[in-house]
Amino acid sequence: MLAGVSLVLGLALIVLWASSYWLHLSLTYWGSVGPNNQRSYQLRSLPNHLTVEFMDNIFPPANRNDYIPTRNEGFSESRWETNVNRYGPQGFGPRQVPTEWFYIYSSAGKAVADPAIYYSTWIIIADWLIAPVFFTLPAIWWRQWFIRRKRHGLGLCEKCGYDLRATPDRCPECGTIPAGVVEKAT
Repeated sequence: MLAGVSLVLGLALIVLWASSYWLHLSLTYWGSVGPNNQRSYQLRSLPNHLTVEFMDNIFPPANRNDYIPTRNEGFSESRWETNVNRYGPQGFGPRQVPTEWFYIYSSAGKAVADPAIYYSTWIIIADWLIAPVFFTLPAIWWRQWFIRRKRHGLGLCEKCGYDLRATPDRCPECGTIPAGVVEKAT
C-alpha cells in the first residue's frame, strides 16, 4: 500500500515538474485569523523546483478588523486556495529559474497600506532531488515481487531461496509453506 502511494506521488511529481516550465501552480492553506496573527503554508511549483513557504502575518489586535478585508480577502476562518497561472506575455510574470538545487530563504516586511508585518520562510528544492525518495519504495517492492516470482517458477522457497524439490510441502530452512499448498491436518 505504502509503495503504491509513493509511486503515485512520484508520478505526480514528474507531471508537476514537466508542467512547471509553462504553468505556475500553487496550493495554499490560510489558517484562521487569530487575535493578532495568521499563519499560512504554501506549496508552489517553479521551473524544475518545488517551494514550500511558511508565512506568519502579525498585526496589532486593534488592527484585526482592518487586516481581514485588506490582506485576507474578507475571510477570518481557515481555507484552502489553489492557483494556476501561465507563464509568458499574457500570463504570470517572467519565468524565474532557480539555479541552486536546495536553499532556504527568509524575509520580513510591511507594505505601506497593509496593517500587518509578515515573516516568511521559503524552502526551495529541486524536483530531481525529491524523486528518488518517492521511487525507492516502489523499486524495492518490485524487486522483491520479481525475486519471489522467479523463485516460485524454479521450485525454490519464495522467502529464502532453498530448493524445495525434496520437500514441496514446507521449506526445511525457514519453515515457509509454499503458496498453493494446504497444510495437512494432524
